[in-house]
Amino acid sequence: MITKHKFRNLDIDRKGEYVFQEGKYIGMREYYNYSINLYSLYDYFVEVWYSPNENKIEKIEVLESEKTLDLYIDKMNELDSKLKLVYILNH
Repeated sequence: MITKHKFRNLDIDRKGEYVFQEGKYIGMREYYNYSINLYSLYDYFVEVWYSPNENKIEKIEVLESEKTLDLYIDKMNELDSKLKLVYILNH
């Protein structure tokens, strides 16, 4: 296990190793030209900022803001509502 503090100080390659080997994928949001993927890593959350235009991961950061976490929750609630509507329309 690596603490948030130690994780923040790693270079992007080492952060990626931890996230992709130990993290659990939670969800994705889009922001301008980025696909931002949220992972749970031990007892904190990490965002992986991917640029499809550049085909590269631009940054990997510890999520500090609950407001940002709400963006993922809102997106999941929106998806859940759409799935319920599809179910209702098909049954």
